[in-house]
Amino acid sequence: MNLAGTSEEILRVLQEKHLEVDWILEAAQGMVPWGKKQILPYQAAALYSLVRPYNCSTKRILEIGTYYGYSTAVIALGAPAAAIITLNPLEWEVVSATHNLRSLRNVSFVQTRSWEYLERDSSTWDLIFVDADHERIHRDLPWFNHLSVGGLILFHDYAPPEATYKPCRTVYNAIQGMVRDLQRDLDVLVVDDRLFGMAGFYRREGEILPVGG
Repeated sequence: MNLAGTSEEILRVLQEKHLEVDWILEAAQGMVPWGKKQILPYQAAALYSLVRPYNCSTKRILEIGTYYGYSTAVIALGAPAAAIITLNPLEWEVVSATHNLRSLRNVSFVQTRSWEYLERDSSTWDLIFVDADHERIHRDLPWFNHLSVGGLILFHDYAPPEATYKPCRTVYNAIQGMVRDLQRDLDVLVVDDRLFGMAGFYRREGEILPVGG
């Protein structure tokens, strides 16, 4: 998926592709109070579109960074048959999200940091959505090596220093480092006219991302 334009233009493309997307976003927001750190509507629509192929009982989805649970709800509504685990280190946010999404039976909430969880659960995932501590994003990168072949790792807040809205040098640099280390371009890039958006990679057969050091 490669989409660019104003946020309204991107959202319109996704609305035409998925006629139900407005209902999905409304349903997700109906479960969760608005928060200033939640993903934007066009990003939520893109996340829904990217999640839909993993709507299967054999698929496992990991979210790193729950906040109030809005993106979690979008993921769960996009893949209601999949098993979803969402991680967050802050107790009050986990309690809040667990309450907000109590009707979603395919979601499990875990209070932990992603690298701590990786130490005790190194199993394979089909989709990983990363939207957590941007200053320590390098500690989330090893999750790429725990994707199934064809699995997607997707990062929020992909925005270069020259972005006119929420530039995020650490995320941008980390993802550009992955481009260099994997020796290939991004598979997913959804960026608005302010150079803000999301980016990701599908894991290919035999790929290993060098991490650590």
